[in-house]
Amino acid sequence: MNRAPALLIMTLVVSTARAQVGPSLTAVGSGCPTAAALIPGLWANSLPWIGNQNFQITCSNVPTGTGCLLFGAIGPASPPFNIGNNCNVYLDPLSMVGLIDLGISPLGPIFPDPFGSAAFALPIPISPPLAGLTLSFQAVVLNPAGPHGLSLSNAVEVRFN
Repeated sequence: MNRAPALLIMTLVVSTARAQVGPSLTAVGSGCPTAAALIPGLWANSLPWIGNQNFQITCSNVPTGTGCLLFGAIGPASPPFNIGNNCNVYLDPLSMVGLIDLGISPLGPIFPDPFGSAAFALPIPISPPLAGLTLSFQAVVLNPAGPHGLSLSNAVEVRFN
């Protein structure tokens, strides 16, 4: 019995299903406390669909008088690495450094509003090649009392579609 046509059909079904997966956001890990005992949190205001001109990533619990930087990478670190005081970097280090070298990352600094939130506007263009692309983001809060003078947020994995 020839199974090649069934294998081909199954491959096409799986590939088509993967291509139709919608946009997603996934929180990764947790942040580490600032000098004010606040733990920065990273979240997005909506799903990252292609053409979403209002997409933004926000870091909450940013102490007044400090700034926040948003770093990006093409995927998460595996495993995350600790920089001290239970502060973990959840971004892939090689792609993070590559985006820094290209001048794409980091964004900011952004200073918090009166409620401790720093929002990074990231309008998503109408560009079909973005479909299926996954990027990871993590915020760095400037924190003189933290390890290396900073605190880190959780990370957010963003899958565009």
